[in-house]
Amino acid sequence: MAAATLPHADAALAELAELAEDYITQRYEHEPGKAPTACTVSREFGLKIRQRLGARAAELLSHPRLRLHVFTSHGRHLPGRQGRLRTLTPENLTPAVLDSCSIPFRLDAVHDIPGAPRGAYWDGGIIDYRLHLPYAAMSQQACPGWPGGDGLVLYPHFQAQVVPGWLYKAWKRRHHASPMLDNLVLLSPRPEWVQSLPGGKLPDRADFKTFADDDAGRMREWRRAVAASHRMADEFANWAAGAASIEVLPLQ
Repeated sequence: MAAATLPHADAALAELAELAEDYITQRYEHEPGKAPTACTVSREFGLKIRQRLGARAAELLSHPRLRLHVFTSHGRHLPGRQGRLRTLTPENLTPAVLDSCSIPFRLDAVHDIPGAPRGAYWDGGIIDYRLHLPYAAMSQQACPGWPGGDGLVLYPHFQAQVVPGWLYKAWKRRHHASPMLDNLVLLSPRPEWVQSLPGGKLPDRADFKTFADDDAGRMREWRRAVAASHRMADEFANWAAGAASIEVLPLQ
């Protein structure tokens, strides 16, 4: 999403392709039979983010129309060392993006982000993993610059449900739509398309355990999934350019 806010679409797409390849080819030194340390993952992953986005922070934060919002979780009490960001700047873009990926125990926290309250910051998905926010209540008056109100919110997503937070994944009662989403249009792939991917699922970090030290095998399967997503994007572009209808269903 950060790369998508670059001023020119071609530059953004090129950057996204390079970021995808960075993600596919990530590999971390580790002891035999053990997972890489959080420090190692944070160091290597953070380096890639700085290389790709850090040098272009001023560009992507000055887009004439698009605004990037990064959700993080400010640790308190026990996780307070290892508020939300008010403004993104070229100085805090890289640490903000990194800590929005900082899954506890998998990566280290990012400390003392410039312009934010002092402390440790973690992956914002702990609280708002799928952004089940009060879209229907938002308006120009309540949120200046917000294009909501009587309009619709388009939400591209990898599944057909908007579960509030990471810790609610096992709480099935929270897997249903609420009135907060009454003006939200969710754009998601069909389940049968997901099942057609390698392993019948979207790539995820569990693949590191499944493939163990077979990095070549994991990278091969992930590239197949990316190629499938490109085909899906082309199909959607063809639909959007034509007059064909699309099936719209109520959120469950």
